[in-house]
Amino acid sequence: MGGGQSAPRKVTVENPDDTVIKITENVVDRLQGATKSETRREPTSVASSQPAGVDSVFVTSQAIRREVDKVVTENDAYWESRMKILREGYRKITNELEEEYNKATKEVNQSLGKNLTKGNAVDANSCKKSQASVIECYNQNKNRPLLCANEVQKFNECVSNCTSLTVKTK
Repeated sequence: MGGGQSAPRKVTVENPDDTVIKITENVVDRLQGATKSETRREPTSVASSQPAGVDSVFVTSQAIRREVDKVVTENDAYWESRMKILREGYRKITNELEEEYNKATKEVNQSLGKNLTKGNAVDANSCKKSQASVIECYNQNKNRPLLCANEVQKFNECVSNCTSLTVKTK
C-alpha cells in the first residue's frame, strides 16, 4: 500500500532430508512476480530499447493514446459537420423570416398608402397637425400639463379614426 514499489523478497527453503520439494505452478508464478490474471507464457524477444517488462505497458499506453486521439478526432469531425448543418438550417430559417417580414411590411405600407390617398375623412396631415398642437400646448404649459387635455383627446381621436379606417379597408 503506498505510492512506491515494494522491494523483491528472497525466499530460502532449507531441506534437511535432501529430498525433492514439489511446488505448484501458482507458487512458481508468485515467486516470479506474475499476477493471478496473467497466464504462464513463453518469454518473447522484443527488439526495443525499452527494458524488459516495460515494453508491454509502454506499447499498451501508446495504443491507448492513439485510440483516444482517434476517437477525439472522429468526435470533433462529427460535431463540426453537425454544427455546419445546424448553421445552414438557421440561415435558411432566418432568410425565410426576413422575406416574410419584408413582404408583410410592403403590404402594410401599400394598404396605408391606399387608405391615405382614397380621400378618407381623416388624412395623415390632420393627425400631424393635432400632434403638433399637443406638443405646442405642453411647451406653453410646462408646469400645468392638464390644461392640454383637450388637445390630447383630439389627437387620440384622430389616431383611432385613422386606425379604424385602415382596419375596415382590409
